[in-house]
Formats: sequence, C-alpha cells, structure tokens
Amino acid sequence: MSRMEPREPNKNPKHEAEESKRKHHDRERESARIVDVETASASPERDEEVENAGEPDEKFLHPDEEEQEEEAEAGEARYLRLAADFDNYRKRMVREMALERQRGRRDAAERLLPVYDSLAVGLTQVKDDESPARAGMLAVQAQLLGAFEQLGLRKIPTVGERFDPELHEAIQQMPHSEFEEGVVCMEARAGFVDEQVGLLRPAQVIVSSGSPE
Repeated sequence: MSRMEPREPNKNPKHEAEESKRKHHDRERESARIVDVETASASPERDEEVENAGEPDEKFLHPDEEEQEEEAEAGEARYLRLAADFDNYRKRMVREMALERQRGRRDAAERLLPVYDSLAVGLTQVKDDESPARAGMLAVQAQLLGAFEQLGLRKIPTVGERFDPELHEAIQQMPHSEFEEGVVCMEARAGFVDEQVGLLRPAQVIVSSGSPE
C-alpha cells in the first residue's frame, strides 16, 4: 500500500490579501524610520552638536580644572601685587638716596664754610696785593669755591646788586658815593645757595643809603 503525501491546507484568499497588506505597511513604516534617522543625523543642529562635543562646557569643568584655574588667577594677582610693591620700594629708595646725597652735600658745605669765612677775614687784613701770603690765601679761596660748585653750591652775588631780602641779610646801612640807595655796597660774609635744596645761608651785607650829600 503506497504512502499518502500530506495535503497542504487550503489557502484563504482573503487571509492572504490581509497578510500582504500588513507586510507592505511594515515595509513602508521601516523605510520612513530610516529616512528620519538619516535626516536627523545630517541636520545643522546635529552637526553643531558633533562639533561642540569635544569642547568642555565651563559649567561642567572638572573640579581639578576649576581648582587649577583659581590657582592661576591667584598667582597672577600675587605677581601684580609684588610688582607694585617692588616699584614703590624702588621709588622710595631713589627718593631716600637723593635726600641722603643732599644731606651729605649740605654737611660737607657747612664744614667748609667756616674755613672760607676765615680766609675772607684774613684777606681783609692783608692789604698788600703783591704779598705772597695774600696770593696763597686767594688760591685756597678759589679752590674752596671750586669745591662748593662741585657740591652744587653757588655763591650769592652781593656788591653792586640791589638788596634782595630773600638772599641778603642787611647788617648795616651807610651812605656811599658809588652806589645808589638800596644797592649792596659791601659784603660782610658770603652767602650760598644749594641748587637743589635752595638757600643754604644768606649773605650778610652793608646796603648803601645813597650819596653822602
């Protein structure tokens, strides 16, 4: 007896149509989903997100990076303060050195002035212009004046100058035939001015009161 082959069940035409329609619908939906994904990946917003993906947002900095940034700012502030302090120190030292030099010049001049005064008095006692002693005293006096100039001191003009209360100290007034009233006719003691500080000491002078007539 021969073996019988299994018979395929009869297919329902309506069922096959619904199945075909369902598969077609699934394919269309899958195609639409793929298109949406490709469009989204090619959009400018997506490109910008991709470009900015490697740039760290300051709001999301790592704690270590924030600490390093704060330390760098603090270091810069310390450097600026130190630079300002050093500049102030340098300026203060320049001022102090200048004042120290002025004090040194003034002290040296004050020590030499009595020597100059003594020579001036000695010259009034030696009347002979041909005397070797007078020539020697004049040479020493000239050397002292040169030393004063190197120290920044200038001798105040007196005889023949109009009396100046800022520079001259009048110790006497007398008639004089060569000088009009108010003009210095004689120097009793030399005066000097410091070119940087100002008046060192006034010149003591005798002022003419005019003609003796």
